[in-house]
Amino acid sequence: MTTLIRTELLKLYWTRATWVFLVVAVLLVLVRLELLLAGLGRVGAPTPGSRELTLAVLGTSGVGIFVITLLGVVSVTREFHSATWTSTLLASPDRTRVVVAKVVAAALTGAAVAALLLLVTVVRAMAAGAVHLNPDGALVCAIPGGLLTAAWWAWLGVAVGLLVRNQTAALILPLGWMLVVETLLPAYGLDVLVPWTPGGATRAISGDIAAGLLPVWAAALVLLGYGTALTLLGARRLVRSDVS
Repeated sequence: MTTLIRTELLKLYWTRATWVFLVVAVLLVLVRLELLLAGLGRVGAPTPGSRELTLAVLGTSGVGIFVITLLGVVSVTREFHSATWTSTLLASPDRTRVVVAKVVAAALTGAAVAALLLLVTVVRAMAAGAVHLNPDGALVCAIPGGLLTAAWWAWLGVAVGLLVRNQTAALILPLGWMLVVETLLPAYGLDVLVPWTPGGATRAISGDIAAGLLPVWAAALVLLGYGTALTLLGARRLVRSDVS
C-alpha cells in the first residue's frame, strides 16, 4: 500500500494540472487577503494585531478549498480522460487498493496545499504589520482544523471523480454544490440544514463559532459519513465497470 500511495503522490507531482491549481489557489488567497487588509481602519473592521483579525486572516486561506477539491477530482478523472487506467490497473489489479491509495494521496496533498496557503497568508499579513501570532485556543483549533478539512475536501474530490467519469461534469459538480446549493439554502429558509452540509461541517471543525453549527465531534462524523458513502459508491462502480 505504501508503494501505491507513493506512486499516486508522484503522479500528482508530475501532473501539470497540480501546479496550475496550486498557482491559482495562491493567487485566490492573496486577492482575498488583500481585500481584507484594504478594509482595515474602516468602521467595524478588526484592529491590527487583534485575535479577530488573526482568525480572519487565517480564514482567507479557506478559499483554496475550491482548488483542493478540484485537485482531488482531477487525480481520478485524468486517468479516464487520458486512458491511463488500464496501465494503472495492470500495475495493481486490486481496484479497491488503488482507490484507497488515491484517497490517501489526495488527502495528504490537500493538507500540504492548505499548509502552504496558511503560510502565505500569515507571512503576507505579518509583513503588513496586521497580525501578531499569539497562540491561544482559537488558533490551536483553527490551524489543524483547516488542514483536516482540506484533506477531507480532497478526499471528496476523489469520490466525485470516481462517481462522475466525465471530467468537465466532475469539476463542475462540487463547485456548483459549494457556490450555489449551500449558498441558497439560507435564502430559502433552510438554515436548519446548513450545519449538516459539507460546508457547515467543515466550518465547525475549522473553529468557526457561528450559531447553530454542530459540535466538532458531530461534524467530524458527518464528514466521515459523506466521504465514506461517496467513496464506497465510487469504488463499487469502478470495481464493476470495464476500464479501457
